[in-house]
Amino acid sequence: MLRIRSMPRMRKVAALLSVLVFLSALSSMGPGCGGRQAPVVSLDSGRVSGSVVDDVNRYLGIPYAAPPVGDLRWRDPQPAKSWTGVRECTEVGPECPQVVLKLGKKKAPPMSEDCLYLNVWTRAKKASEKLPVMFWIHGGAYQLGAGGLPLYDGEKLAKRGVVVVTINYRLGPFGFLAHPQLTKESPNNSSGNYGVLDQQAALHWVKRNIAAFGGDPGKVTIFGESAGAISVLNQLVSPLSDGLFQQAISESTLFIDRGLLMHATRPLAEAEGIGEQYAAEMGCAGAADVLAAMREKTADELLGTPQGKSKDLRNSIKVLTSPGLFIMDPKFVPVVDGWVLPADPGTLVAKGDQHDVPLLIGSNREEGNLFTFAETLELDRMSIEKYQGKIREYFGAYADQVLAMYPVNQKSDIKRQLSKIFTVFDFTSVARFAARAQAAKGQKVYLYQFNKTPPLELTSLLGPCHGSELPFVFGTLVKGTIPDGVMRSWESLVLKSVERDLKRALLYKYDQDDLRLSDEMIGYWTRFAKTGDPNGEGAAAWPRYETATDRNIELERPITAKEGLDRQACDLADRFYGYVK
Repeated sequence: MLRIRSMPRMRKVAALLSVLVFLSALSSMGPGCGGRQAPVVSLDSGRVSGSVVDDVNRYLGIPYAAPPVGDLRWRDPQPAKSWTGVRECTEVGPECPQVVLKLGKKKAPPMSEDCLYLNVWTRAKKASEKLPVMFWIHGGAYQLGAGGLPLYDGEKLAKRGVVVVTINYRLGPFGFLAHPQLTKESPNNSSGNYGVLDQQAALHWVKRNIAAFGGDPGKVTIFGESAGAISVLNQLVSPLSDGLFQQAISESTLFIDRGLLMHATRPLAEAEGIGEQYAAEMGCAGAADVLAAMREKTADELLGTPQGKSKDLRNSIKVLTSPGLFIMDPKFVPVVDGWVLPADPGTLVAKGDQHDVPLLIGSNREEGNLFTFAETLELDRMSIEKYQGKIREYFGAYADQVLAMYPVNQKSDIKRQLSKIFTVFDFTSVARFAARAQAAKGQKVYLYQFNKTPPLELTSLLGPCHGSELPFVFGTLVKGTIPDGVMRSWESLVLKSVERDLKRALLYKYDQDDLRLSDEMIGYWTRFAKTGDPNGEGAAAWPRYETATDRNIELERPITAKEGLDRQACDLADRFYGYVK
């Protein structure tokens, strides 16, 4: 059993945020070494070279915007500076500054505010091939992650005839700090959406440059998971992203505006208030020029980490605010500013004010297990009365219906039922809500639930939880021994006291059913990118979504078509969130 009972609350939260990004990465292969140089490609900012791995050309660490440092901190992304000669792009760029759980003497991954880089994988032999493009937005609660993580290696997808692009974008206070003076400084009367604007800047880069890699700038599918999936839905409603993509895939999005686990967006006034409080915490509120004082702070200081200390959440709580339902809520998330996001995304989707594109969307059967795992100590100690009190406080007039649908008769029921509530209210119902809205526009929509059950030891812990589909989508499953580099990242994920137990549980050998399911999922995802329809090539039929039946597929072996996915619970969630009367 995992020894987490002695884990202090902030360490548990740190582990949870890290797991959002690195859980599946532990069982993924790192980037291979290229045996030869990839062809030189001419971009609008200069020429780049890359490497070849298994007949796929990879170009890593390409700058798509200027470094957002100095006076460019908390400003819209600016064009990348041009260079002369050929820039060697064989290593991913630095990760955006972020708080990590660092243990022992292991070094954290390279981080820098100069982090606006992207990576490209392509098998195209010439620019005229016009392959469809898959544009990946990573998750991590808007606080963690990077496009260059080994988990997101685009080789297997690229082998199916698409060009894969993965990106970094600004995170935490660097990407999502709003402040009245930043709003006043902006020509668009906006602040707090720098990370969203980074994503759009990278999409503009794709539009200008992807043809040089054999990609089709008119056939772009954006896809993402967790915060990346929320980002996909944000881009679906942002007027600034109109025409930048033609299809969308959203994997395990939390609720579009707010949820039980975290706020997915905040109103500008609320975000500005958090920004003012944050400036005061930084000791800048009384400065003659607050923004100048804030821009003089180091990245470590902005993360709440004393100069010279490790970027470790045990030394910082400045990225978190008041708890949601049992879970600490990140302060810095996208902002409903009236420009990038003209209104609450959920309200816009409910009204049909989203881009008219095909959508593939879904969730995992036991999403909530990851989050209840992080709160094991608190939940194991919680009384039934306290649990019911929290449910009544949060759900208000809907509490009786929630408690009736997810009854708790003994303390041991609490964690299991709360996991189901998290899963339905923040994930399953969101996927159905977005599917219905897009289908109402007459678009092709495909709904899934990922149900692949891991080996027994891991099943008892997490099951098909949040993020567990990722190595299947990218084909980064481990077959055999632990790959080089995994243990170097391991200590940035969990406390050393639980390393041995989690390693045994997580780093298992995938079997042939896993590998076949991954192959089938890669086929669905890439066919959707090519045609807007995942069907074909002899795969199990994936029925188009329709509201009357809630048709979907269950992604496990064998893949099965289903109807009415958690309909009663999703109906309740829709009423609770106010999108259905």
